[in-house]
Amino acid sequence: MRAHELSGRLFEALRSLPGTIELHLFGSLATGTADGYSDIDLQVLTRDLDASQKALLPVLEGVGPISLNLETHETERGYLSTVLFLQESCYHKLDVGLSETAGVDASPPLFLGPSRMIWRMGSPAPQLEDRPVRAYTPAEGTPAHFVVGLLLAGIRYVKARKRGKHWTCWRFLSAQMDWQAMLLYEKAHDWTPLRRKLNTLEYAELDALPSPEVRNILFTYTDLSSPPSMDVAYCRLLAQMLEMSHANALHAGYEMPAICLERLMSFIRSELAQ
Repeated sequence: MRAHELSGRLFEALRSLPGTIELHLFGSLATGTADGYSDIDLQVLTRDLDASQKALLPVLEGVGPISLNLETHETERGYLSTVLFLQESCYHKLDVGLSETAGVDASPPLFLGPSRMIWRMGSPAPQLEDRPVRAYTPAEGTPAHFVVGLLLAGIRYVKARKRGKHWTCWRFLSAQMDWQAMLLYEKAHDWTPLRRKLNTLEYAELDALPSPEVRNILFTYTDLSSPPSMDVAYCRLLAQMLEMSHANALHAGYEMPAICLERLMSFIRSELAQ
């Protein structure tokens, strides 16, 4: 299985990450339930979070060229990066968490569920020389970061559909509708960033907007009568949100790189046969 082979290469590469003291595996690979759609969930314990974070992508590029890196700072002592390798399927993305720890003061895990320790270092790995990395890394808080997160959620929707998990698909689709409403609200307020789901009063503001076009953007595509119709709705909503996020980015004064986003959108459509 490709995920097993890729994870083995990652286990070895991460030994050279500065500050690293432990590596843990989570998810289906840890429990022995992996299938052809499985991704790789790793958590690194480090004594130097800044050094580990700085060197993470150069170390991972030793495994293969990276097309996308989505960073999220969970806490002051925790960091999560979602990585897509250029030559690997989007199914086999890497979610790698970095947690800072000092002695016995261990950080809580960034992933849920059972885990398996892969290795423990006798002493932390040394610093590495700076190496340039060409992976696309959208800045947190930007429209690009938001829409890449939506596209990665789209991959999770596809995986749930392939595995016959219809209620999980419903969960992702209903969340997509909530985020679409948020984008409509931001657009109505001259793209003032909100970056959270709407509350009752904000939904009431949408109801008060005079143009039916706003309402129709969301409601026209939401036939949820069957799994195939849900797939169509999901792809249409995602394409609409991608278009709106492009407009949001242009309003902020920059353009999002089409090639990276189109790869994700094309993958989702093809796997759902849309």
